[in-house]
Amino acid sequence: MKFGLEIFDIEPMAYPELSIVEKEISLLTEIWNVKEQWDNEWNRWKLEKFYDLNIDHMDDKAVEF
Repeated sequence: MKFGLEIFDIEPMAYPELSIVEKEISLLTEIWNVKEQWDNEWNRWKLEKFYDLNIDHMDDKAVEF
C-alpha cells in the first residue's frame, strides 16, 4: 500500500489506534503462547505416576510461568 502511495507522491495515513491494536494483539498472542506451554506441561504431569513426579522440576516450571 505504501509503495502505491509513493508513486503518486501521497503520504500514507497514520492510524495511532492501529498501532495500539497491533501491540495489544501481540501481547494477547504472547499470553496465549504461555497458556499453551502451561497446558502442555500440565497434561504431561497428569500422565506421570505420582511417585515419578519430580516436585523440584515442577516447582521451577511453575515459577517460570
